[in-house]
Amino acid sequence: MKSVLPEGFLTIALLVLPALNNLIATEYQAEEAYFYQAAVEEWSGDYTGSSESIEVIMSFDMSITATFTDVVIEIPEPDFSMRGYATVSGEGYETTTGGAGGNVTTVTTLAELQAFAASRENNTTPEILYIKGKISAPSTTVVTIKHGANLTILGEGYFGEMENVGLNIRNYKNVIIRNMKIHEVEYPNDAITIDECRHVWVDHNELYSLIGPGIGVDTYDGLLDIKNGSRYVTVSWNHLHHHMKTMLIGHSDNNGDTDRQFRITLHHNYYSNTDGRNPSLRFGAVHMFNNYLEDISDYGIAIRQAGHAKLENNHYESVKLPIATDKFSGPEGFACVSGNIYTGSCTEASNSITQTDCDFWNDLPYSYQFNPANTVAAMVQLYAGVGIISTGETVYLSSLLADTGTLQPSFNPEVTHYELVVPAGTNSVTLTAETGIPGASVTGAGEYQEIPCTAIIVVTSNEGTLSREYQVDIRFEILSGDATLASLSPDAGSLDPVFDPAVTTYNLVLPAGSTSVNLHATANHPNASVSGDGLVEPVPGTAEITVTAEDGTTTLTYTVNVSVATGLTSSGTGFDISIYPNPASEILFVSLPSPSELKVYDLTGKKLMERSVGAGLADLDISGLKPGWYILRIHIADQTVSMKFIRN
Repeated sequence: MKSVLPEGFLTIALLVLPALNNLIATEYQAEEAYFYQAAVEEWSGDYTGSSESIEVIMSFDMSITATFTDVVIEIPEPDFSMRGYATVSGEGYETTTGGAGGNVTTVTTLAELQAFAASRENNTTPEILYIKGKISAPSTTVVTIKHGANLTILGEGYFGEMENVGLNIRNYKNVIIRNMKIHEVEYPNDAITIDECRHVWVDHNELYSLIGPGIGVDTYDGLLDIKNGSRYVTVSWNHLHHHMKTMLIGHSDNNGDTDRQFRITLHHNYYSNTDGRNPSLRFGAVHMFNNYLEDISDYGIAIRQAGHAKLENNHYESVKLPIATDKFSGPEGFACVSGNIYTGSCTEASNSITQTDCDFWNDLPYSYQFNPANTVAAMVQLYAGVGIISTGETVYLSSLLADTGTLQPSFNPEVTHYELVVPAGTNSVTLTAETGIPGASVTGAGEYQEIPCTAIIVVTSNEGTLSREYQVDIRFEILSGDATLASLSPDAGSLDPVFDPAVTTYNLVLPAGSTSVNLHATANHPNASVSGDGLVEPVPGTAEITVTAEDGTTTLTYTVNVSVATGLTSSGTGFDISIYPNPASEILFVSLPSPSELKVYDLTGKKLMERSVGAGLADLDISGLKPGWYILRIHIADQTVSMKFIRN
């Protein structure tokens, strides 16, 4: 990137996106198991350096060039198991199990769903509900399930869908909601309400409405609101988007005694194109890690009424106000912040954190691991929302294999989207797929010759009524473009300047009388190749050392200009000794095969300097001598060698 900046601008800041190290641009490959980042290698022109970002004040036209290095970051394999507060033992439950082991009911209409909800009132018998297909209502309808326990609600197959139909879970214990697409539920109702509940897992759902012209702040209410002290709650791998008031935790400022009980984990959720409440927290405690918030026009999380939030390794991209403890009137909240990254139009300075309290979280009652923050955006775009897990009566593959390359992630019958990375130059790939369902058929497996490409493999039941689609994106391995050296050293003399991988031109002065030199070079990347190093003969001369990157096309040439110092070389003494340059102005170099005593005399025989040195190259500071002739006596082994030199 090169910018010519005219005089008259006051300041220009070239900002770098923060990641594990230093980034300047990010291209996320949604629905693929990798993404690219470009790291700053160096700035040159009227500004030099290698910092992540620069800011320059200009009083004249300036030319600045930024050189980047491609970085490929692999997305970690996802963990879809239940984590966080929903796993914690308390109030009669060891963990959250929903309706595991209970009867199974499937509904396909609003009337059937309402009848089921009525049957669950004051009911604690374990039960699993599948919502199959799309259920909609001509006007906003809320289905309330209350005063009971032990229920799992699942979208059947790829997902279940509810349009203009909200789900209100009230005074319920041990509830799981997964694989549901719920959208456009009008005010004052929510897509999902968790009200006075214990042990709840909300996972892999997609919740949205509309946002834009004609949509006011009260056209819709919440997408996922959590109220009345609900606790032991985990919200994971959900996609919440295009909405004004996303997630409210604590519905009023007057419910502190109850809402201080909030204990909620939010992880790997994808918030995109929303406005406020991502989330808004009153009184209680929220642990939020590995979430991606993108294009948020108001704020990310607002912590108020002395609430506590632990915010770790989240990615905020173009969020107007990522984290705030003083967004609203009343008592301010407390934040414990670590490992988050900020990109796009926001930076860490966009936060408004007035109070911190990490000691509050010393007794977090569960263990967990989080992913590197710079993988979170690509990870949740790939794996959050519906269609990732599959539930209910469905068909599946029992195996999926490729004759070459690496499948990412590892095959799992419940995961339907993969990437296959094959070696560069591969001409074809053969996919082998099998199903364990009796009578089911598989189509789409076989040989694929045009790479990159996408393979669609479909499993269909014997009756033809059920099917499942697996997608495999096939791409070539991305070879490194690193063509730098890790080291460059001569077996005589010293490089000027000292070796730096970013510097490509050097001078090398050899001792007087030298006829050759060996240059030793090592590539930075293990699969890069080096040519032009080794013996340089005759000298003086120029050596060009070329590094060819793993990709075979990126090259970088290092030039070493070799010269031989003017000086004297001893002869007939049995010792290989040279002094240079001669004449010398300030420094006289002496090349010695073994430790020696050096003494400098004037022509009258008066000793002026004396120094003990080791084997190799010694330097004598002669700047204090007057111009003229001098004698250097070298006492080596049991001999003395005398050589004349001139001080300029």
